[in-house]
Amino acid sequence: MNLQNESIGKWISILHRYALVYVGKKRIKYDINPGHLPLLMTLMHRDSLNQEEISQLLFVDKGTTSKIIKQLVDLGYIQKKISPEDRRIHIISKTKKLKSIENILEKTSADLSALVMAGFTEKEKKTTIKLLKKIAANVIDYKEKEK
Repeated sequence: MNLQNESIGKWISILHRYALVYVGKKRIKYDINPGHLPLLMTLMHRDSLNQEEISQLLFVDKGTTSKIIKQLVDLGYIQKKISPEDRRIHIISKTKKLKSIENILEKTSADLSALVMAGFTEKEKKTTIKLLKKIAANVIDYKEKEK
């Protein structure tokens, strides 16, 4: 294979696009769009986080985080409260509505992973995840150096 003619961006784009379509079809009845899932999945594994922590964990800017938080508050999946220790900080936590669909979201995530990794050996799955993390780290490092 001639790697100079291969575009990693093309393959990442295809994976991203089809993952969004897959998740969109599965979760449409809950008014959750694919852009909401990273925040919901992150919050499902924690009691609460502040907006800054969410932005850092998801590697997105504060404006994007704020927009998604507002949408999810309006849908009733999360709540936003002012921190009693520092009124400049907003604490985000899950509601009963989110707790009621956590299993469904986990299953959707697991089903997507199984679909994407179909036909892979366990070793290939581990290697793929390791390489994707390395690719992501390279991009994050590049972005940090640009600041």
